[in-house]
Amino acid sequence: IANEFVDIIARGQGERTFTELVKTLERGGGLSEVLGIAYKKGDKIIFNPERPFEDVNNFPPLPYHLIDIEKYAARTRLGRRTIGYITSMGCPFHCGFCAEQSVFGRKWSALTAPRVIDDMRNLVMKYAVDSIILSDSNFFVNERRVRDICEGIKDLGIAWGQVNGRTDTLVRYKPETWSAMRESGLQYILSGAESGLDECLEIIQKDASVQDTFEFTRIAKKYGARIQFSLFIGAPSLERKYSIEDEFRSTLDMIYRLHMINKDSEFLL
Repeated sequence: IANEFVDIIARGQGERTFTELVKTLERGGGLSEVLGIAYKKGDKIIFNPERPFEDVNNFPPLPYHLIDIEKYAARTRLGRRTIGYITSMGCPFHCGFCAEQSVFGRKWSALTAPRVIDDMRNLVMKYAVDSIILSDSNFFVNERRVRDICEGIKDLGIAWGQVNGRTDTLVRYKPETWSAMRESGLQYILSGAESGLDECLEIIQKDASVQDTFEFTRIAKKYGARIQFSLFIGAPSLERKYSIEDEFRSTLDMIYRLHMINKDSEFLL
């Protein structure tokens, strides 16, 4: 908002905020009445009160009919006609490097399984979609919901993936949930391994361990799911008890060992 080219920003959950902002501007109303925005008034920057985090089931379905679907149904590694879709908002965890907790305050709200199933079925039937990228920040928070979704879409014959999940969450999933994910078309999962050093994971408040990463890789291979791991080097800390070289070597060693477990694993460093 301090940038000279920015006049107004919508903070946090923006769906309701942005809608009210547009309507307020259209009728020439005062910006002070719109919750969840920051704006400039003369030389001052004003932050209005926060807008309460809302259940995403209160929002209407994404209006795919308003776009030229042919410009968005793209060929990807998942299929010939892949579309993006989001089933939830936010994340309940508190990783120190992530913007989610700043934007949503560790809140998480998800569309119900029946609504997700209906939406996916509509994408397949109306737009001939054969694959779906799920762009949730954390799709796998609720295991029962995930299993219900998978059981409800397995007859669609689609592929789905590029979906975010935590190692410590997925290692606790039941075998029947993993089987349901495989049968419904799961192709690959994005997961933040972050580091091969547990001390680094503690610094960034990951609440997961290096052992979780190895176990998750073994389980995913068993059920035919590929993994794309994200990692980084040099987490800032005033209490660092290890060197950057230690962190670097530990992470490279973890990458090598993960590759030996599943050679289809991918790494973003």
